[in-house]
Amino acid sequence: MHNNPDSSFRNTHPLTLLELSSDTSIVKTKKVCNAKNDLSLELLFLIACCQTEPSQNDIDTIRSFLNAEHLTLHTLISLANQHGILPLIYKTLSSLNAELLTLNTFLSELKARYMSISKRNMFMSAELIHIMTLFEKNHIDMLAFKGPALAKSAYGDITLRQFGDLDILVKPKDLPKIMECMLSEGYVPDVKIPPKESAYYYTLLTTIGFDKRPNNMRIEIHWELLSQNYAVAWKSTTLWQCTDEVEINHRNIPAMAFEKQLIYLCLHGSKHLFERIEWICDIDRSVRMQEKIDWHYIITTSKELGVFRMLLLGLSLASDLIGLSLPKEITQAIRKDSTLPGLKKKIVSSYSAKHGKNTVDRSYFFTVMQMREHPSDRLRFAWQALFATQFNDINYIRLPRYLYFLYPLVRLYRLVEKYFTKK
Repeated sequence: MHNNPDSSFRNTHPLTLLELSSDTSIVKTKKVCNAKNDLSLELLFLIACCQTEPSQNDIDTIRSFLNAEHLTLHTLISLANQHGILPLIYKTLSSLNAELLTLNTFLSELKARYMSISKRNMFMSAELIHIMTLFEKNHIDMLAFKGPALAKSAYGDITLRQFGDLDILVKPKDLPKIMECMLSEGYVPDVKIPPKESAYYYTLLTTIGFDKRPNNMRIEIHWELLSQNYAVAWKSTTLWQCTDEVEINHRNIPAMAFEKQLIYLCLHGSKHLFERIEWICDIDRSVRMQEKIDWHYIITTSKELGVFRMLLLGLSLASDLIGLSLPKEITQAIRKDSTLPGLKKKIVSSYSAKHGKNTVDRSYFFTVMQMREHPSDRLRFAWQALFATQFNDINYIRLPRYLYFLYPLVRLYRLVEKYFTKK
């Protein structure tokens, strides 16, 4: 990966996010793209602060908004933290040379939170290196993704991205050794797996989380990138081909190749309905940091996986909200997909609903189905979403080995209970 910070400024955003009226105390939205029309002024302000290279108009808009009478700092800070973009907001605002009482007040509160995030991120990065060293000693292959690895590769700085845990991709054959290593380090697994039944559990699940007290450290070990529920047949073996490295604290951390990581970011954001603006920023920053991108591989692979629409959704949101420049073949595909506008509207509208918190309800299932472009993939998703066993199903009730075949029914019961019997 190319981690040259200067390269992050190569894509200047072509659209002005906001424009000022003649009364500079009022901020008006400029209707340059439909994705922004449903956003509140607070969210538009935060997105202006997330621009990789804020234009003068963006800076003027930010200053004007900070002077507005209706401004509520607590709401802004809460929204920024909720969307995982507080470090970006602090970085942008601290670069402004403005003698504004509101700005100074805002910055003082932001700085304390930013420093707390930075301290935590550095601590978790050190733990990632420690675990990597432990795995190396035990001849365990690993790839770091999201967390510090993504912060460094996409933002060039581990303090500019919020994350709450460490995600590590491993090979299934190493799971018994990994379990021993994690236990030896004082980590407690989410679910205690009987040694004699571990092989079967590993076929049911794709991830297991570990927690360590009292420092609230959490590590999630993945042997597949995506849960079986999403019915994406992305063979883990392909992820280990043409890997990359990210340098953190003078150590090279094994990581996914950029093209695979970009597909994953779009998949991850889509399956969570991009409820955090941070995930859109991840896509934007990741693309900007690359000097050369194999778009042919990205397009071909996403089509083979049946997730091309999810790829387009993530890139389209990054283009609409952050101004990411996209290649011609991607923009043409976005224009041709008649389902994308509705998906984007649902996602962006949810930001302003209930202060931007995207709640999961029954409609979630059908929204994610719409993200699959092929009917066969939609059917597979429906089946897997209803019946593929997950960690919560096992935790709901521990069945003896001879009754494992009932877990799909346990899952169906849980889903009915969750979405249809509770108000």
